[in-house]
Amino acid sequence: LSDVEQDAGSIAAAGIRQHLAGHEQQQQQQRRRTIAGLLLAVTTGVLGGLILAPMDFVGRECRGLPYQAALAVGVLAAALPVTYCLHWLQTGKVGTSLPLKPLAAAPPGVTAGVIWAAASASSMVASSTIGLAISYPIMQSGLFVAGLLGIVLYGELYSWKPHLVYWSSGLVLIGGIALVSGAGRQQ
Repeated sequence: LSDVEQDAGSIAAAGIRQHLAGHEQQQQQQRRRTIAGLLLAVTTGVLGGLILAPMDFVGRECRGLPYQAALAVGVLAAALPVTYCLHWLQTGKVGTSLPLKPLAAAPPGVTAGVIWAAASASSMVASSTIGLAISYPIMQSGLFVAGLLGIVLYGELYSWKPHLVYWSSGLVLIGGIALVSGAGRQQ
């Protein structure tokens, strides 16, 4: 091989190595994002399951709707700091400004907040009247509703197998709600 051919081969090999290294770096970033997403999903499940737990530490007169008002103050106080911390974790850049888009985000964000507040207040009144053992399993049907919205609005399931799993899990969820609610009534 001539010097030119060897140089071309070396350059090509270096380019391939660089391309493979870039591809491996992208895969590592994707793995990190996936792990972070899974950890945040678990955090959501754990913290979401604990929302009503502090209500046990207040007197009966403060449960239900009075607790909802205090919860709203907590949400208001924590929303920006928590959002900033998650932004920092996502970008790795401390001190960067939040990418807030108030004109675009406000209408759907406020709508979601109103829906959340109505659901939260309803859950508190339900749990204070019929108890957590009965009300909380029923409230978990929100997972099924969220999945249904994903299917209907975003077309998330494409073939019959995922649909079969989804609808089967819905039947299991309904059965579980009935069993736990029935057990709660017997106490």
